[in-house]
Amino acid sequence: MEAVDIVIIGGGIVGASVAYSLADLGVRDALVLERSSVATGASRRASGLVAFLAASHPGQAALLKASADLYAAWQERIGAPPAVTRAGALLPVGAAGADALAREVAMMRDAGHDTRLLDRDEMAALVPGWRLDDVVAAAYSPGSGYIDPPAATTALMNRARPQRACLPGGDGPRHRDAGRAGSQRGVRPGRDRDARGDHRGRRLERVHRRVGRRDHLTRQKCYNDQCRAYAERAGVTQLVE
Repeated sequence: MEAVDIVIIGGGIVGASVAYSLADLGVRDALVLERSSVATGASRRASGLVAFLAASHPGQAALLKASADLYAAWQERIGAPPAVTRAGALLPVGAAGADALAREVAMMRDAGHDTRLLDRDEMAALVPGWRLDDVVAAAYSPGSGYIDPPAATTALMNRARPQRACLPGGDGPRHRDAGRAGSQRGVRPGRDRDARGDHRGRRLERVHRRVGRRDHLTRQKCYNDQCRAYAERAGVTQLVE
């Protein structure tokens, strides 16, 4: 029976980010479990907005800076085309929110962000034609914009090649299952339903050997018959709410 140090549940943008970050830190013995395909849930339907405008806590500003730094070095670190389409972002406020916004912009600048506090005249020059009668200030981030969430998720997952991914079926982007030695095997589950079923069975058997009988699944994770079958084959007898 094979064991892993870390199991990541879900192949969306969060799971892919965790897998990439672990690989970047040198962790190699991790397994990504996904019931369908990369970025087929909320990550596929997300708007993809990326804004570095304000923060209410220094820790939040620092986390946003780490995100901004990753996007800035995306081509070098991820090996994919730039993820962010830079369009700029503007957060206008009235008189009641001006002081709080100034503090938050200052916090972002202290963390290293190129976030600027604009007055009404500066906003009018930036967005001519906007009605700004009740606006007194705005936070402006020229580096903000939007991403394609499925593409970004897939790029992160592919970059975490030393990790292993269990993606037992469903239509979607190409997925990789990378072992300890870094060997790669890809599958396009939606291309052939018979092949997909055969692939799912083989992949599930590998997961069962890796996870063993010690693990528990929450009932929330048992979304469908496929997950319930996984629980049975893995020997999971205790389902916790």
